[in-house]
Amino acid sequence: MDLRLSGKFLKDYKHGMDAIEDLHILAEPGLSPVINRVHYHLSEIRRKAELSLENHPGLDPIKEKIQNEFIFLLEEAALTIENCRQLIIRETRSTLNLMQWGRLIETVPNAVKLISLFPVEGLIEASYTEKNLTIKAKLESYHDLSSIKADVYKLSREFFNKKCLPTFTVGEAHQVIFKFDFSHVEDFIYNVDLVKRRVNLSNIFPDYQIPIQKVEAIHNQTALIMSASGKFYYFEKLNSEAVKKSIAAGAKPALFHFPFLFRPLSIIIPRDGDIAPINGFNGTGCEKLLTDRAFGKPSKPVHSLDIFSILSK
Repeated sequence: MDLRLSGKFLKDYKHGMDAIEDLHILAEPGLSPVINRVHYHLSEIRRKAELSLENHPGLDPIKEKIQNEFIFLLEEAALTIENCRQLIIRETRSTLNLMQWGRLIETVPNAVKLISLFPVEGLIEASYTEKNLTIKAKLESYHDLSSIKADVYKLSREFFNKKCLPTFTVGEAHQVIFKFDFSHVEDFIYNVDLVKRRVNLSNIFPDYQIPIQKVEAIHNQTALIMSASGKFYYFEKLNSEAVKKSIAAGAKPALFHFPFLFRPLSIIIPRDGDIAPINGFNGTGCEKLLTDRAFGKPSKPVHSLDIFSILSK
């Protein structure tokens, strides 16, 4: 049973995409919306073709076997967590494709290794979707966690190198929620159009967006801010007043918050973007934006636009 797209289909698809890119470069600006629509529909043809293969009934037994292997792997790994008395795995209603199953299984060893650093006890609850693995646990009564920071940072960098985001939130009664987001893909990007350039960020960004009005909550926290020129600036302690002044002057920046362990990070970009195929074109332009001068003198410019490269440093 061959469930791959044919070589001829992929060759024709590439030729079509190359032709669209040539048109975008050579055509008059007024034709951009038409070219964009053609690009979108061609991308959708490939996406739906690949989706039909992923949903082929012949793959169901394989996916069921993979799911059983994942559950076994997680149960075995949980046995290594000290003071874990019981593991409950919540079944998902999501349909994972083979790539997502692979990313999920790849996430388990380091996820369990990271959780093992914490003084958890009793019941551990795990759940998963096509985007992430979530593990909930209860911490023992108050512990000083400063001794594990170095190990947490080291493991976090391993996740970043694999393009996975490990985040951490605290619930009621000492409950902690670890979430391991493996939903980054190379085929789609979060596209942000600026005045003179287009910036491509990871497709994971929309899942972490919060209202810009909450910028006060990240005052004096670590932040990365992108200016209108597409350059990132790093702030160990963000002065939210500068952002609020820009908003008052008409800017409409977008705010993203990543609750990383011990070092939460916020990222502010000049405007909302949208999810697009990796070679997508928009060219919408924009008006009032955060400028390079709006924030005074940043302590350190960051040149890479790859969020995982930035975080792994």
